[in-house]
Formats: sequence, C-alpha cells, structure tokens
Amino acid sequence: MDGHALGLSLLADAVKREDGDDAEAALIACFVFGMTLDHLELLVLLASADWHRRHEDVASALDELRTPGAVGALYHLTQWVPEYLAWDEGRGLARKAVWGLARTPGPEATQALRLLLDDPDETVRGYAAKRRLAAGHHQLPRS
Repeated sequence: MDGHALGLSLLADAVKREDGDDAEAALIACFVFGMTLDHLELLVLLASADWHRRHEDVASALDELRTPGAVGALYHLTQWVPEYLAWDEGRGLARKAVWGLARTPGPEATQALRLLLDDPDETVRGYAAKRRLAAGHHQLPRS
C-alpha cells in the first residue's frame, strides 16, 4: 500500500470509529503523503464533526484541495466555533477557512466570500475583505 492509500485508509477508519486521536494521526499521514480529491468526502465529514479537535487541520486540507466541492464545509468552518476553540477571539479557524475560500476557484467560493462580507462577526468580515482583495475577487460587487 502506498502512502496516499495508507493515509486515506487511516482517515476513513478514524472517521468511521469517530476517534479523535486517530483522526489527528491520520491527518498527519495525509499531509505527509498528500491530499487528493479522494479525501474530500472524509474532510467534509470532519469539518462538522464535534468528536475531534483538528478542525484547523481540516480547513488547511480543504484549502489544499482547492475544489468547489469544499466550499460548503469551508463556509461552515467560518461560522462554527467548536467548544474547544471558544477561547480564540482571533477566530483562527474562521481565518483558515476564509483563506481556503479565497483560493478556491469558481462562483461558489466567490459567493461564499460575498456572504462573509456581511457576516455579523466583525473579525470574520475583516478576514473576508482582506482575502477577497488578495485573491483578486475585488472586482466582484457585494450582493
């Protein structure tokens, strides 16, 4: 079994068993051996799962994939603050998810960034404005 297949197998097993420690180890293996679209479904599941503590890694992995199929999960990560991250006033998880949206091609990501420009959270709004400009989405009007 090659490294890619091993990482994917470990991740699938951790998700199936809802094992946070194994999910962390599997994500490390996946980052080492590379993420592909084969990982997307599992990463989307992990984005909204409350049984692990690696949501920032999930946002980074979805960012690496840069696929419109990740937009819903990335947007979710801009809105949700897992209990274990409640202390983070800087909203690091949201920041990583906004970065991922800004680097994802397609109208779905652009629309998500537009929505974030009107987010009730000032910090998230700021991240969206900054990333939108950096990503070249600045020509697009707010909806």
